[in-house]
Amino acid sequence: MNPLFEIRGLRKSYDNVKALRWADETIVDLAPGTVLGLCGENGAGKSTLLGSITGSVRPDNGEFRLDGQAYEPTGPFDALARGVALIPQETLISPTLTVAENVLLGRESEYTTFGVVNIRRRNTLAREALSLVELDIDVNQTCGTLEIEHKKMIELARALAAQPRVLLVDETSNVLSRDGAVVLFDRIAAFAAGGGSVIFVTHRLDEVMEHCNAVTVLKDGDVVGTWPIADTDEKAIAHAMVGRELEAVLAHDTPRDYGPAILTIDRLRVGDCAEFSLTVRAGEIVGIGGLVGCGADTVARALAGAAPVRSGTIRLHDQDVTSFSLRRRIQAGIAYVPKDRDEEGLLLGGSITENIALGNLDRYSTAGFVSPRAGTRGATEQITALSIKAGGPDAIVSHLSGGNRQKVLLGRWLHRDVPALILNNPTRGVDVGAKADIYRLLDVARDHGKALIVVSDELPELLRLADRVLIMRHGTVTTEAHRPLPTEHELIGAML
Repeated sequence: MNPLFEIRGLRKSYDNVKALRWADETIVDLAPGTVLGLCGENGAGKSTLLGSITGSVRPDNGEFRLDGQAYEPTGPFDALARGVALIPQETLISPTLTVAENVLLGRESEYTTFGVVNIRRRNTLAREALSLVELDIDVNQTCGTLEIEHKKMIELARALAAQPRVLLVDETSNVLSRDGAVVLFDRIAAFAAGGGSVIFVTHRLDEVMEHCNAVTVLKDGDVVGTWPIADTDEKAIAHAMVGRELEAVLAHDTPRDYGPAILTIDRLRVGDCAEFSLTVRAGEIVGIGGLVGCGADTVARALAGAAPVRSGTIRLHDQDVTSFSLRRRIQAGIAYVPKDRDEEGLLLGGSITENIALGNLDRYSTAGFVSPRAGTRGATEQITALSIKAGGPDAIVSHLSGGNRQKVLLGRWLHRDVPALILNNPTRGVDVGAKADIYRLLDVARDHGKALIVVSDELPELLRLADRVLIMRHGTVTTEAHRPLPTEHELIGAML
């Protein structure tokens, strides 16, 4: 069967950084019906590759062929018109436009005549597109207040409604609920069954094994190889990505000895959650999991001081911090790593030094003036300790990969040496190599006597990290399990 889409010999450099460095003879091609998993560490070149395919990045060398013809898009809308649609990693939904306007971006000519908008026609087209992803919402509402899952579904509907030949899906499943992920994978399978080709980018190797029929691994901008899924497994893919074994992702079932109580939560009520109590001791990681909307996210934010407490108390050691703001809780010794690192955690336009110094201004300042030398020294220490891939402490955080951004955020609080850490999905959107590094860092923090609460949408993560797991359902803790922990299947049963 002739390939539907071909990629050959791509190269792209930014100054002295070689983002893509394929040899001229390197080819990745997709036959009709192929779902190709694209894997690699953060910084391996995946985003640059997708940007080149959609025309938002101009490669220095290489070529694409679609249906045997040269394919050279000038940008994402041109790519869409030519038959290539992208669901991007970072949501590209205009908050001021309506649902209908966002769904039909690039298709305005289908509902306008001489600049006059046919609202009925627009809304009908939008509803038809949304029906493809089983999303029933008001198409006239603006998108600014929509939850992230609805925004992603709008992007999926926009892509599918354009009837492309090639579908690019970039890190989409990690922000979806289980129901949303089912819809996504059903649509991917149906699209491929209809003769389309899919490039599916994810850090979740179980998704690659379950939903793809081939996998390509990138490392340092080059293609390591492409294999049929039937000829490989998760361990082999991970090894190809990072070049080493990843024992750190394996769970440990040995019960641990804990120190005194550090964080004591007594009859706490937050949001719509039921009252609950919890004590986290020195050297202990407590994991909290459940389906999207179970209340775990609300609990994490409330413990950090980012959401209000209705009743009950939170004590750090012997100090009541219930009424403390997020800033005062940090000063007292509770640090928070939010789920959305870019929106809530990092100064994207700031340097690594500035971002790490944010958690340590009291250490680096005298009479209100920050010592640049001290901040740079602290950032350099964290770059080394956390294996952050960057040009140095002055590197701008927005230029870093997702995994390295996450390490910067963790570095801020590990450098401060707080006794309690609240981590909300600490490895969301990072590759297996960075994930293993972060697990090691959290292991070290536990070994140093810190108390950690980890909220995660990924049960394997909780099974790997936690000494104790709480499962929440509709705002109530329904299960509490200690090591040796139940199986993933058993925990899923507790969520439903």
